[in-house]
Amino acid sequence: MKKNLLNVLIAVMLFLIPNVNFGQVPTLGTTANFALFTKAGALTNGGTSNITGDIGSFDTSPVGFPGSGSVIGTIYAVADPALTQAAADVSTAYGSFGVGGVVLGTPFENQTISPGEYYTIGAAALNGNLTLDGGGDANAIFIIKVNGALSIGTISSNVILIGSASLCNVYWQVNGDFTLANSSVFRGTLVSNGAITLSGSSTIFGRALTTAGAINTSAITVTIPAGCGDVGTPVFTLGATSSRYQGAGTVTYTATADNTTGITYSLDATTAAFSGNSIVASTGEVTYAAGWSGTTTITASAAGTNGPTTATHTVTICPTTVPTISAGSATTFCTGGNVILSGNVGGTWSTGAVTPTITVTTAGDYFVTYTSSCGSLTSNHIVVTITPPPTASVITAGGAVAFCEGGDVILSGNVGGTWSTGAVTPTITVTTAGDYFVTNTNGCGSVISNHIVVTVNPLP
Repeated sequence: MKKNLLNVLIAVMLFLIPNVNFGQVPTLGTTANFALFTKAGALTNGGTSNITGDIGSFDTSPVGFPGSGSVIGTIYAVADPALTQAAADVSTAYGSFGVGGVVLGTPFENQTISPGEYYTIGAAALNGNLTLDGGGDANAIFIIKVNGALSIGTISSNVILIGSASLCNVYWQVNGDFTLANSSVFRGTLVSNGAITLSGSSTIFGRALTTAGAINTSAITVTIPAGCGDVGTPVFTLGATSSRYQGAGTVTYTATADNTTGITYSLDATTAAFSGNSIVASTGEVTYAAGWSGTTTITASAAGTNGPTTATHTVTICPTTVPTISAGSATTFCTGGNVILSGNVGGTWSTGAVTPTITVTTAGDYFVTYTSSCGSLTSNHIVVTITPPPTASVITAGGAVAFCEGGDVILSGNVGGTWSTGAVTPTITVTTAGDYFVTNTNGCGSVISNHIVVTVNPLP
């Protein structure tokens, strides 16, 4: 009988002990560097606010910062590439909170909770003090998920950390709007999916991040946790991609991330194509031999409290060979003729055409330009020459063209032609009667000048 009673008592005690779940620490990625960030909404400030950490909105540039206050960090303007990654990371962070935990009663004031994962049935409020007791464990984790809006205080409410609880390990997920009243103090990293309103003289020791909704601040202080090992996503000095034409060379790269001194690199399997050449990832170099073309991906990895974060850089080596263009017939011809040039494979002719062949009827230098991520290369050149038909000379007489025997007349005006007498000089002296003219000839035909008839009268 006593044994059965003892078993029942043990079962009751086990039932009454909370099922503490230490939960999934959310992955912050690059948002670990932000004090304030919204993926969808405006970020505006009124009054003297002092922010330690980056701030930004994916939709619009922040307004009113720093104003009369200060921002110790980067104020990201809209369209900055870093915001694209932050927008993705804040969604990942919100979705990386685990499910389940211990139900936390509301309102929160006058409660002291131990490390673990908690959730509320609906919206919550704090009008007083909520104490998080680490129990002497600096690595203790607190995860609090509010299934609705969260309102902190009408005035002077406070989230207090005791028992070695670390600000680095306090995370809040709010499924709705977040409001922090005047003179209230909030501690931890907040990730919500609603609007965030931070009123005058309030303080956040942590972060205020949202996947959707405006962030409005007024004379507040926000300071991100320091020394928590949140490294952010590595950023390559070369950017996301780089391209160059083949030929022996070295791609030199580095990556940086916050609060870390060591980043490890790895190369994808395609680097086997570099076989026999130097691949020195530890010093940020990939050396390739002349003649190699292809793509290789470098991955940078930085480890932190929130787990490793990675970034990739893709290097493309493009071939330097281009197709050869050719002419289907002679490239020197008379006006009215043409020649067909062919050999374009995916490039652009110097005329602007993109067809495989072009028909050329005018003189010029013709080639094809091939453009890729590596830049532009041109094919061989073909020079086309157009020969115009000959131009007729205009001849004139230097005196009377009718004279007595023994007289003469000088005819002039031959330009590159042949007189009807067979002479090729610019002028001729005529002493006999006849029809005089000049014939101009080239490969495209012949033309005859005007005629001058000379009459010679016999002596009486």
